[in-house]
Amino acid sequence: MPGPLAARMWLAAAAVMASAPALAAEGGNAGMPQLNFGDYSPQLFWLAVTFIALYWLMKRVALPRVADVVAAREQRIANDLDRAGSLKAEADEAMQAYEKTQAEARTRAADIVRQAEAAIARETASRQAQLADDLGGRLKDAETRIAAAKASAMGNLAGVSSEVARAAVERLIGESVTPADVERVTAAIARQRAAAGGQA
Repeated sequence: MPGPLAARMWLAAAAVMASAPALAAEGGNAGMPQLNFGDYSPQLFWLAVTFIALYWLMKRVALPRVADVVAAREQRIANDLDRAGSLKAEADEAMQAYEKTQAEARTRAADIVRQAEAAIARETASRQAQLADDLGGRLKDAETRIAAAKASAMGNLAGVSSEVARAAVERLIGESVTPADVERVTAAIARQRAAAGGQA
């Protein structure tokens, strides 16, 4: 069934065919054959038939194919957009999982560092306490040895001083003196010095 455009073409062709005899009578057979108005009626008829046939072919064959191609293209674009959206969602999920894993790794690393620092601090404190105990023991031993050496030296000093004093007295007076006499004299001198120091 012809559309509105075909109906308008039929009307135009009918108007031209109706006016063709009058134009042919005025113009006669002179001039170019294309301008012979007597031949317009069959030309317009075949023009209308050809136009309607082409219009029908375009409407029934070519345009549906073009519409199918456009629809297929739109469907493909929609599918690509859907796939891109799903890939973007997967990429976002993968990024979130990566960030979560990275945060967990940072937390674990911080815990490991804190534990290592605490272990090192405990080990250092233990070693320092052990070293302090060791040094304290050595210091006590050294003090004991020093006190013993001092006492031994003082004991030897008393003997040596007695010998020196006896030898000095013997040289001064020219007589021999017993060690007991020297000890009595040195003890008396020590008492006098202690008394003098107390008074001062």
